[in-house]
Amino acid sequence: MQKEIEKEREEYNTETLEEIYETTKENNVLLNKIEKYQKINTALKIVYWVIILLSVFGAYFALQPFVSSLFGGGSNTFDNISIQAQNLPEVSRFKKIMSGFGN
Repeated sequence: MQKEIEKEREEYNTETLEEIYETTKENNVLLNKIEKYQKINTALKIVYWVIILLSVFGAYFALQPFVSSLFGGGSNTFDNISIQAQNLPEVSRFKKIMSGFGN
């Protein structure tokens, strides 16, 4: 009777170990897939951010001449606008009215 119990335990242990071994193999396959996915995901994130940063810098350098003409080289344009504004009839009337208050 004792031998039968030991034999059953041994069979149970063997079956349990085989199940654990199979489960471990399946887990290993899944973990390898997860690791591969994470590496691909990291590479794609790096490519994503590189594209975004290059786009920002490209847009800056592409728009730089326009921005500099508006602010840096545009001082003549703003001077011309202010000179033209001084020549408007409404501005000259406003100046006459304001000079009348000063006297």
